[in-house]
Amino acid sequence: MRPSIIIRVDGGQRVGLGHVVRMRALAEMLAKDFDCEFILGHSDPAVITLLSGDYRVHQLATGDGDVETILELARRKGAAVVVLDGYNFGCEMQRSLRQAGLRVVVIDDVAAAPIEADLVINHCSRLVALHYQVAPDVRLLCGPKYALLR
Repeated sequence: MRPSIIIRVDGGQRVGLGHVVRMRALAEMLAKDFDCEFILGHSDPAVITLLSGDYRVHQLATGDGDVETILELARRKGAAVVVLDGYNFGCEMQRSLRQAGLRVVVIDDVAAAPIEADLVINHCSRLVALHYQVAPDVRLLCGPKYALLR
């Protein structure tokens, strides 16, 4: 059995498709070494269709807790890594996932809030790294060479 990575992202008309397209590109990059499974919250049916042809997609029911769903899927799949791409996956969620033993990767392009992850990827200028509020052990990968493109 190959290792699994859980990707938590939302997308659709209301929030746009950028995060989903970026995470699909990441999943394609990782496909030969990992099984990627997506957890979607408030996403349009078209997004589910876009991803479900190639990946396992889990849809959160209204009122479901993100952290509990991610941890349950991680336990079932033996996943050690979760990737979060979106503006609503804040510091408390990241901290909870890390405290539960998961490695947390945050895709962030604004550097506007504190981050408690193991790794932050930002495709913008390397200078943006100066604006992050992170612990010294957090690895920052910033700059165009880290763009997640298909």
